[in-house]
Amino acid sequence: MSSTPVRSGGCYLVIVCVIMLLATEAEFSVAMSMVNESSQAPAFTLNDQHQTAHHYQLPRSQISVLIFADYAGSAQLENWIRPLFERYRKRIAIDGVTDLSRVPKLIRGMVRAAFRDRLERPVMLDWSGAVSTNYHDQKGQANLFVIDHSGRILLKVVGALSATKLQRVQNAIDQQLNVHRP
Repeated sequence: MSSTPVRSGGCYLVIVCVIMLLATEAEFSVAMSMVNESSQAPAFTLNDQHQTAHHYQLPRSQISVLIFADYAGSAQLENWIRPLFERYRKRIAIDGVTDLSRVPKLIRGMVRAAFRDRLERPVMLDWSGAVSTNYHDQKGQANLFVIDHSGRILLKVVGALSATKLQRVQNAIDQQLNVHRP
């Protein structure tokens, strides 16, 4: 008879722990989703494929487009980067972060070498996925953040390029360029 109350108490303890865990996860999800438009962009430091450290600190001297993608989302990047680079050249900074958190440690050197061999421009390598998670990127898609000089996220766009999405990005950039024109 004494084992029944212990089991009930044990179940009660497990239920309380599960509820607390779910509540903690819900609070974490809410906090993570707050890195969206009108939020302050978090600063970070990551190494690129050449093992050069890049410090993304705010405020910045230029408006920046910060682009996140994992392997699946990388197929969407070229279509985004080309029109933005052609239109703005050196008037904005375009920085890329790739989420490599699923790459086993054993082959990370080979992956870094593949990036080094295929890409001239630096790409920040997020091996832990912490920076990508902090920006609440959506896996399997390109994630673009337009960030003003002070570090405020003006716009977040997710997915493949479309005329409507590109126009929204260009409008956000153009508005900031006009505000900060000498």
